[in-house]
Amino acid sequence: MSWTVSEWLFYGGLAAMAVAALLGLVAALALHAAGRRLRETLRREYGEKRR
Repeated sequence: MSWTVSEWLFYGGLAAMAVAALLGLVAALALHAAGRRLRETLRREYGEKRR
């Protein structure tokens, strides 16, 4: 059985959205880890944050 063009576009779009969501999650985790390291470095160099 052969897929039609509209099926290729539909399932291709679903696959692209899944990949984009996965890459977004990876980017969010990387930015979270980088922010944590940055906050720790700033705390070490400049002391605790004033409130």
